[in-house]
Amino acid sequence: MHLLKIPIVLLFGISLGCSGGRPLPTDPSLLKTNTHQKLSKSISPKLIQSLQKSDIILIGETHDHPQHHSLQSEIIRLSKVQSVAFEMLNQGQEEAIAKLSQTPSENWDQLLAWSHRGWPKFDLYRQVFESSLKHAQYIIPAHPSSQTLHPLKLGLELDQKLKSELKLDQSLPKKQEEILRQEIIQAHCGHASERIVQAMMSAQRLKDAWMARALIKAAKPVILIVGRGHIQAQRGIPWAINLLAPDNSFKVMTIALSPENLSHSLTNKNEPETNIQQFKLQIKAHRNDDPCERFKEQLKRLKKHSFKGHDQVKTQAETKSQTEIKSQSSP
Repeated sequence: MHLLKIPIVLLFGISLGCSGGRPLPTDPSLLKTNTHQKLSKSISPKLIQSLQKSDIILIGETHDHPQHHSLQSEIIRLSKVQSVAFEMLNQGQEEAIAKLSQTPSENWDQLLAWSHRGWPKFDLYRQVFESSLKHAQYIIPAHPSSQTLHPLKLGLELDQKLKSELKLDQSLPKKQEEILRQEIIQAHCGHASERIVQAMMSAQRLKDAWMARALIKAAKPVILIVGRGHIQAQRGIPWAINLLAPDNSFKVMTIALSPENLSHSLTNKNEPETNIQQFKLQIKAHRNDDPCERFKEQLKRLKKHSFKGHDQVKTQAETKSQTEIKSQSSP
């Protein structure tokens, strides 16, 4: 299957710098592998202390890993934050978010139009929202709207005013730009055209900067639930925070929930001479299938959905046209 034969707009429905992409269903047995007591033990006192001293906390996940969401729920409980922001919620969903506390949790998927936007099943995230409503004051949509991303989906340039506001007219460091390029190429198993790679690099930077601005404006402390690919200190959201607010005094903390086949272990690293503290919590991988085979299956489903949608639109247009003709010919 060649990516050049698939509209670029469809590829935005797969992965875009969010480690784990939009994967296949997971093993349901993993949903019960950790109790809150076990999770608390895996979060060290040192990590808890750092959480409670931080202004901005980025938790980088694999989107369909059940244990990642269990850990996020527990971190929200322990960190005493004012706000929880989600990559999975778009600009413009504020009204729906405000209704969460008055809506039964079984209806949250529909309220947030979750399944229509390509994320893994909402059941994986339900506990994260429950913890957010219980332990934080605000839930924030961190992701740009589909309308904002639309020019990039068409392979066009962003509005110059928006680029200036988000400082997207300032280039990434050359080394980091090349690393991002290679990650996108690898994520698409080497099949992405240069046009697609460039569009996705631009989209990645737009999303990083947009989410960084949302965090700068948020009531603090604030946690962001986000794909792991966005929390890179030298080019991702932390870098964008310091670019957008160069004189800030924020204490930024990143927690990479790692997919490596290792037992629970914690490592941390401080960026030299910066305000960024990085942790990595290594958790056993929840799947071992070939990501490139998974990617091919995602493309097949997207392509099938696209053609089905096209046929539906075509049928609706033909029906409307025939109705109009009948109406015009009626006495």
